[in-house]
Amino acid sequence: MVPAVLSDYEFDKYLNTLFEEQQDNTKLILHIADACPPIAPFERIEKIAKLANQTLVNTAYKI
Repeated sequence: MVPAVLSDYEFDKYLNTLFEEQQDNTKLILHIADACPPIAPFERIEKIAKLANQTLVNTAYKI
């Protein structure tokens, strides 16, 4: 989540791979809690939600 640890390119690549692999799987729980560092850019959290809503179209609940 933190750019100093994971570049934008690596972050995008990770998310794309994650959601591509999950397209046929209906069981995925996304959460953000105490595991998210306070210095993480909120834009990255928003990006995760946006990609989840776009990619996981067969889920019962949207973010």
